[in-house]
Amino acid sequence: MRRLERDRPSINPSDKFSFWEVFRSLSSPQVIFMFIIFFMLGTTLYGLALFLPSIVNQLGFSPNKSQLLSVGPFAAGFFITFLVAYLSDKYNSRGIPSAIVSMLAVIGFAVYLRTDHKFTAYGSLYLTVPGVYACAPMLCAWMANNSEPYYRRATSVAIGFVATNAGGILSTWRFPTKEGPRFRKTTIMDLTFSVLIVVFCLINMLYLNWRNQQKKKQRTALLAPYADEKRSDGGERAWIELGDQHPDFIYTL
Repeated sequence: MRRLERDRPSINPSDKFSFWEVFRSLSSPQVIFMFIIFFMLGTTLYGLALFLPSIVNQLGFSPNKSQLLSVGPFAAGFFITFLVAYLSDKYNSRGIPSAIVSMLAVIGFAVYLRTDHKFTAYGSLYLTVPGVYACAPMLCAWMANNSEPYYRRATSVAIGFVATNAGGILSTWRFPTKEGPRFRKTTIMDLTFSVLIVVFCLINMLYLNWRNQQKKKQRTALLAPYADEKRSDGGERAWIELGDQHPDFIYTL
């Protein structure tokens, strides 16, 4: 509870549902940026989740070996996910570690696209899978970190899952057997999406940093409609109505 309260300065029992909070979530630039990121991540993530054994099989490995060899990249992703999640929380940073991890996917997809050697292609999956899967938890946390109050945050998280699953729908059509084992068109698409995830993470960071600076400069003007003789900062009412736009709410970068 103490960790949640430190993370959410406006926790209070009077937080009520309204469609206005849903609209404010949908119209937040940081939520829109994250929606785009989640769609691209969902496309690459579900593609690997659903088709990795088929990809390995088409590289020339037997069906049984393909199932076994599919375990290795996900095992690597498991450990990388724990490591970067720990570091992300320790340094309270989401954008930079997400961008760095996504670069692993960029390298992995690039190697897979260019190599003609099946073992090199298989080895590239040890970059691709961690680069996609380890990014997801940090992005989920980033979406939640920067939306407030409760129902705006809940809407933002839900929007992230909608985008991810929409990407999953796209991925189901992107691995026709006739295009294996390289799946050139799909690999180019996944490579492009991974690069764009890096770009949009950096753009979102720059935007959030700019918003933090703007709120500092405009603090008095933002709180003026809620200030009274007792509470110059507007008190609970300011937190409820402004949410993440409150000048004392610091966006997580």
